Amino acid sequence: MTEHISQKEYHALLRGQAPHRGQRARGRTTSRDVERMNKWERDYAEQVLDRRKLAREIAAYHFEAFGLRLAKRCFYYPDFLVVLSDGLIEVHEVKGHWREDALVKIATAAEMYPLFTFRAFTKDGLEWVERAF
Repeated sequence: MTEHISQKEYHALLRGQAPHRGQRARGRTTSRDVERMNKWERDYAEQVLDRRKLAREIAAYHFEAFGLRLAKRCFYYPDFLVVLSDGLIEVHEVKGHWREDALVKIATAAEMYPLFTFRAFTKDGLEWVERAF
């Protein structure tokens, strides 16, 4: 089942604010909280997302803004919710090393939630590379 966001929540995302939906899931943060990011996530935010925001390619991004239910007791918490300048929403996942379970989760989420475009990234040397899943 796909969960819909309200028009108010959508416009909050466009303004760079995280949608407020009651208590945060499992202590996740809804803003760019650098202290909670690991090294890969922090580097991706600074090297890719911040630059794309300055270039006005993206309107906003949020770190661990929400979780997606994949099964009865299985959730996927994407690294970044990215709002593009045209209002489309992408989900970005960043890994230093891809394990099989992470690939299965993002592939399952992409199939279950077609509203979002899912993108997966890893770093190869100095360059960020999108991983097909």
